[in-house]
Amino acid sequence: MRELIHRKESFYFKLLLAISIPTYAVLAFSGIGILILLLLGIIPLLFHWISMGMIRGNGVKVTAQQFPDAYERAVQLCGKMGIASVPDIYIIQSGGFLNAFATRFFRKNMIVLYAEVFELIRENAKPELEYIIAHELAHIKRNHIVKHMLILPGNWIPFLGEAYSRACEYTCDQMALHYTENRQAAANALTILTVGKSLYQHVDIEQHLKESSQEANFFVWFAEKVSTHPATPKRIHHLSIFSGGETNVLFKMSRQTKAVLAFLPLMFVLVAAGVYSGGKLFKDSSLYSDFVLASEETTLLMLAASEGDVEKAEELLKEGTDVNVADASGWTAFHYSVYSYNEEELNKDMLTLLLQHGANPMQEDSEGDTPAHIIASNGENELLTMILKKGIDVNAVNGYGDSLLISAVYSDNPETVKLLLEAGADPNIKDAGDRTALQIAKEDGYPKIEKVLKEYKKK
Repeated sequence: MRELIHRKESFYFKLLLAISIPTYAVLAFSGIGILILLLLGIIPLLFHWISMGMIRGNGVKVTAQQFPDAYERAVQLCGKMGIASVPDIYIIQSGGFLNAFATRFFRKNMIVLYAEVFELIRENAKPELEYIIAHELAHIKRNHIVKHMLILPGNWIPFLGEAYSRACEYTCDQMALHYTENRQAAANALTILTVGKSLYQHVDIEQHLKESSQEANFFVWFAEKVSTHPATPKRIHHLSIFSGGETNVLFKMSRQTKAVLAFLPLMFVLVAAGVYSGGKLFKDSSLYSDFVLASEETTLLMLAASEGDVEKAEELLKEGTDVNVADASGWTAFHYSVYSYNEEELNKDMLTLLLQHGANPMQEDSEGDTPAHIIASNGENELLTMILKKGIDVNAVNGYGDSLLISAVYSDNPETVKLLLEAGADPNIKDAGDRTALQIAKEDGYPKIEKVLKEYKKK
C-alpha cells in the first residue's frame, strides 16, 4: 500500500497529530476544556448520528438481493483491498447533486451514494461507478474517518486540515485507480462529478486540463486551498502522472499569485512587528510556501528546492548553506525537490545543482525513503544515471528493505531495470516480504520487467 499513499498525507497527519494530542491533553486537564471538548466533539457527533440514522432509515441499501451486480463488485473490491467486512452501502435521493462519501455509524463503516451517481449503472457507465465506490472504500481502508477525530484540534489551524484532506483525496484516487485498473474510467468518473452523467461523454478531457491549467488567478488558487478536495482537473492530471501517462499539461502557480502570497505575509509581519525593515520582511515572507508548511527546521534551501527556484538555491549554496541538513522529517533539500514529482515533473535543473554541491541521494528520511529510491521507482533514468556516477552503493536498501532494483520494478520501466543491472545491481536481494525483484515483477504484474530480469538471469 505504501506506493499508493500520497506523500503529503503522512506528513500532514503527523503534523496535525503533534498539534492535536497536546491540545487534547490541555483541554482534558482544565475545567473549561471539558466543556469545549463536549461542544466541539459530542454535539457534532450527535448531529452526525441523527443524519446517518435518517439515511439508514430512508435510503435503499445495496445488498446481494438489491442491486446485486453493484454489491458483488463492492465485495470483490473489498477482497482486493484487504477490507475484511463489506461496508453498508446506501443510496439516497440528492436533488440532482452528484456525490458520494464514506462515513461511520457507531462501529459500522458506511458508504453513501447519491442517487444521481448510482444511476450510472443504467447509463452503461459501470466502470465509472466502480471507481467511485473504490475511492470511498479507500477512505475506509486508510481509516480516514477515525483519524479525523484524532486530529480535530489541529483542524482549527487555517488551511492545515484542508491540506491534509486534499492529500487524502489524492491517496484515495490513486488507490481506486490501482484496484480498478481503468485510467479512462477514473478520468470519466471525476469528470462526471464536474459536468454530470450525460455531458461527461462529450468533454475533451485533455483540452479541459489545458484550459484549467491556465486558470492561475490568485482566487482560483485560494479557492482550492480552503477546500477539502483538490480541483477536479488537477486530480485527473495527477492520476495520469501516477499511472505513467503522457501529458503536456502543467499546473503551476502563476507569478501574480506568488507575488500576492509574498505580499500578504509581508504586510502581516509589518503590522505585527513594526520594527523590521521592508527588505528583511520581504525575505522572511518567502517562508510561506504553497508546497510545504514551514517549520523551525525548514531551511531556505529546502523551500527553494520545493518551489523549483534554482537561482535562489544557487545563491544559498554559494553562501555556504549545508546541502544535506535535514528537517524534523529527515528531509534534505534533495528530498524536497524529489518529492515534488507528486505535483509536477521532477525539476532536473534543481536536482543537478544539488548533486553538484554534494547532496546525498541515499540519505533516509524518518519514514525510510531515500531520494534515489524514489527516482528509481519513477523511472527517471537521466537522474538515476547522474546518481550512479556519484559512486553510490547500487545495492543499498532503504528503510523499508527495498534495494534500488526492487524500487525500479514498480516504475514498470524496463530501461530503468537494465540501467541498474548494468551498474551491478544484485537481482537476488530480497525485500522485507522475502521477495526478489523477479518474484515481485511476476506476482504483482509487471511482465516487461519480468522479461528483462529473466533474460539477465540467463546470462
